[in-house]
Amino acid sequence: SISPVYGPAGTSITITGTDFSTTTCENIVLIGSSYKCPITSATSTQITCQIGTSSSLNAKSIQSFNVIRDRQGTLSNDGLIQFQFQAKITNVSPLQGSTAGGTQITITGDGFIPSDTRVIVGSIEYTSFATITYSQIQFITQQPQSDYIDHLIPITILVGENSAICSSVSCNFTWAQSVTPYLVSVNPTSI
Repeated sequence: SISPVYGPAGTSITITGTDFSTTTCENIVLIGSSYKCPITSATSTQITCQIGTSSSLNAKSIQSFNVIRDRQGTLSNDGLIQFQFQAKITNVSPLQGSTAGGTQITITGDGFIPSDTRVIVGSIEYTSFATITYSQIQFITQQPQSDYIDHLIPITILVGENSAICSSVSCNFTWAQSVTPYLVSVNPTSI
């Protein structure tokens, strides 16, 4: 068995079973087809590993989970043990922007898939980004509906249909009048 069965980068996974090697480097914990989860401890009945950042794990789908023991091969789990990797938001900047839109927001984190990631701020959905990588998204805000102004509006990231978890100080954005520049007049009015 494994615990937990889902989590983002930084998650420590405890694997319970039999016939593990007590020599850490003789065990391989394989999540999905190629990610080797770094092992932090091992006994004959329990292994702990921790998912690193930039693992390239796919947050869209459930991953297979296997333990391979050196010179012994893959330990049997009947394909019943699986792991759901979760995308994660670690920072949003800035947290406020113009009520007229046009603010570039940078979201850093882990697990974003360029071809299948959506950012939703309140009810405004963004699928076109200035840049998007596995660990960063940049996009330009639209002008909001009037009842969003000067309120904390939640930011949701969907990778496929799975929501990223928020481990940032704030995963909200405010279209704020206090930071909005205003054009009062132009003089001369013609040249």
